Amino acid sequence: FFVLVPEQSLLNNIDRCWNWFLDLNQDRGHVNEPGQIVGAVETIAATRRIDRERIFLAGMSAGGVMSHNLAVCYPDVFAGVAIHSGLAYKVAENLYEAQTVLTSSKLKSPNYLGEAAYLCSRDLPRKRLTKMLLIHGNQDRRVDPYHMELISKTNEVMLDFQD
Repeated sequence: FFVLVPEQSLLNNIDRCWNWFLDLNQDRGHVNEPGQIVGAVETIAATRRIDRERIFLAGMSAGGVMSHNLAVCYPDVFAGVAIHSGLAYKVAENLYEAQTVLTSSKLKSPNYLGEAAYLCSRDLPRKRLTKMLLIHGNQDRRVDPYHMELISKTNEVMLDFQD
């Protein structure tokens, strides 16, 4: 059993949160935060006896959003994801949206988000992320609980594109 706990640099974010909302960090194959995390996973997997079919993600809050970003863009690397109080992939695509999306009722549609999620990994051999655990308190005053439903709907749309 191995646990990798990547840490955000203070130089990249004063709050040490992942910059999940930047367009660069919502894509595959770049020198970006998701790429650095996948690189660390690949390094550990290459140097230890790890079953690559049993590599899972977990994250809370900004880590939950980054986990969803990784899950939809790297379904060939991760077998499943657990998200606690996170947000859907591409629900915010800039700093302004990131600052308002937590409590906003004007969110992007599941169809837009699902298609965007599909497009991030469309060139991969079809490998579906089917294992997902969503956790959210219904009294959360920081992140609207609707975001868990939005993640679920986004994934349904993404899977429809894959079929």
